[in-house]
Amino acid sequence: MQVAARSGIKTNNHESGSASRVIPIKSLQWITAVLTSACSHGGRQRQVMRTKSEEKRQSIMAIAAEVFREVGFEQASMAQIAARVGGSKTTLYNYFPSKEDLFVNIMMQAAEADMTALFGGLQLGQGSMEETLLRFGQRFLQLVCTDEMLALRRLLITAAGCSDIGQQFYAKGPQRGMNQLALYLQQMMEQGQLCQEDPQIAARHLKGLLESEMLELCTLRVEQLPTPQRIEAVAQRAVRVFLRGYQPT
Repeated sequence: MQVAARSGIKTNNHESGSASRVIPIKSLQWITAVLTSACSHGGRQRQVMRTKSEEKRQSIMAIAAEVFREVGFEQASMAQIAARVGGSKTTLYNYFPSKEDLFVNIMMQAAEADMTALFGGLQLGQGSMEETLLRFGQRFLQLVCTDEMLALRRLLITAAGCSDIGQQFYAKGPQRGMNQLALYLQQMMEQGQLCQEDPQIAARHLKGLLESEMLELCTLRVEQLPTPQRIEAVAQRAVRVFLRGYQPT
């Protein structure tokens, strides 16, 4: 029994009263290896499934964006998108619960990287306040005055009249960005570089000044996309007027 105990594990069957038996160590090692391999394989399978699911999601968004641009948000349907994707509407709804949710996700993804860079530049210690606001203004106009963002803006304006898509989009993107701009302006107010006012309203004033010269005209196709020189000049004028109104005299 001592030899058996060293070469394996003794088990007792108390219920049946049968004799003890020894499971060899090699058998235990084999069982452990099989279980470990199965767990590892299962983990790899789950990772592959997650990767495929994300690839499918991205494919749906890319195709849906084409449909929205071609026919507009209101005329587009989940059936149209599903047909072009090559699957059923049920599959589509497994990824996106509504057309509105799909549209908002497309818009947010299109602007996410640019918005991160845009509002991430509003940091203390990165130049003077005027330099920071000028840099922000130019990046903001470069972002909103592109063919893609103007097309999405037109779709959003149209769709907002018949659904809550405008509220969804604003909460997920622009509102967060405006909060970051307001926070920076509040810090400037606390340092005495700007007059003490409501920073949220101040942020809206700056945004309005930046948009006022050309965003509406570009949205309505009255003007062509601005050149870098035009963007720089518009940003300079907007920041200059803003500072005249908010800097202490």
